[in-house]
Amino acid sequence: MTTDGGLWDFARQDAVPAGVFRKGRWSDGFPCPALAETATTLARTPADARARLCLGDFYRLNGFDDFALYRADGGEMVLGAGPDGFPGRTLGRDAIYASIIADKRAAADVRAYALYRAIRCYAPSGYNGCSGPSRTMEELEAAQVPLSTRKAWFTELKTRYPNSQWAKSLRFYW
Repeated sequence: MTTDGGLWDFARQDAVPAGVFRKGRWSDGFPCPALAETATTLARTPADARARLCLGDFYRLNGFDDFALYRADGGEMVLGAGPDGFPGRTLGRDAIYASIIADKRAAADVRAYALYRAIRCYAPSGYNGCSGPSRTMEELEAAQVPLSTRKAWFTELKTRYPNSQWAKSLRFYW
């Protein structure tokens, strides 16, 4: 049984809130198609920067930043008390943004939005809220980008893309 519910208290729910994949939000300013179209694009072209940004927006708008089904440290309400069957680290929004920022060939609007979102990952606490759940303080610290780098992102956004809505709306870096 599936519902349209959210991810909070996922392990204790009687019904899987899979409706978020059909009815969840996928855009709030950056033009993104529905999730199914984004998934189709990524299946065909995994490096598509625009589709990756749209996947990041889906994560952000639907509460996936701190969601984890599997946690290696176990726990009473943790689903999946065995080894993780997926290699590598879970894809966080910060990794999506960093790869697009590193791609100097990315389209101007895509790059400007990636810079904007990467900076916003640190608002307002100064800690990266886009890297996914951390199990230890060391893991949390390892996910941080130095303030000097965030300042460089801010400067690049303001100087290279000053007319973008993202540069106009961002007043701080954290």
